[in-house]
Amino acid sequence: MCINDVAIGVNVQEPRLYFTDPQQLLDIFSELEEQNLSLIQNSQETEEALEEMKQTVKSTKAKMYLYLVFYIPFFNNFCNFNEEYQCYM
Repeated sequence: MCINDVAIGVNVQEPRLYFTDPQQLLDIFSELEEQNLSLIQNSQETEEALEEMKQTVKSTKAKMYLYLVFYIPFFNNFCNFNEEYQCYM
């Protein structure tokens, strides 16, 4: 409280405390800790799912590359051979 406030007659009140019992603060900290642990766990599960998805994409890309490099030219050659063979018949 300021000296000028007393001289003017201003009624200055002490601020109200949000927590009246120390246990209230401990309860809130415990609740926040539980929420944080839950968020960390969810984050780790999401990261694991993302890694699995990355592996699936990598595997799919490898299979597609195999088809592009090997199977498509093979079948094209087979079709060409079959057409040439039909010409001789």
